[in-house]
Amino acid sequence: TFVILIYNIISSQKIQGPTHINRTKSEMKIRNSPRILSQLIDSLTEEQREWVKDAGFESLLEFDLVMIPTKLAYNVFQIFEHNSVSLKLKDEAIPIVEEDVFDVLGIPHGGARIILGSQEKHKARIDAWLSQFDTNHITVSMNADLMKNQPVSDNFKLNFPIVMSNVLIEIPTHSYVERQLLRFDDSLDNCCNYNWAEYLINSLVLG
Repeated sequence: TFVILIYNIISSQKIQGPTHINRTKSEMKIRNSPRILSQLIDSLTEEQREWVKDAGFESLLEFDLVMIPTKLAYNVFQIFEHNSVSLKLKDEAIPIVEEDVFDVLGIPHGGARIILGSQEKHKARIDAWLSQFDTNHITVSMNADLMKNQPVSDNFKLNFPIVMSNVLIEIPTHSYVERQLLRFDDSLDNCCNYNWAEYLINSLVLG
């Protein structure tokens, strides 16, 4: 989804890309398809949708992206400069800022920085989340499938940001779900008070 974010920034400013943008590309694989999140959102119950709204992710209820063209993905990552968090185009560099993330994805921005607590502090939460599965090798698709008609319990409130993050923010290099947000150091009902746009940009730079 970073690809779509950058595509929107470039398109809105009508800036010409670098000259290498149409060269033959190496193979590139996108780990978690946006289709996972799109299908999950389509399947949400009214109760689940209400919690998503209250948690600050209301704009994601309109998310309907099902694929990202590989050529577009390759081009975007070729022009991203992580030190300056900007796009190096033909004649200039365009900074990527939190407002861009908000404008394209609609996830909360401008709030408190997301803090991750220790494994020990959140052990009970982590154990309860793991108890939903009969394996420790949990994929994002498995997590999303589990949420269908799930009550709006503590586990659902963990499942939604974890699936959302694994598709939009901190896509892992392995095949299994990235679990960092199990250590979100607050009640999940307070997601709307945090700066998810900053979290996305920081994860992008680290990646």
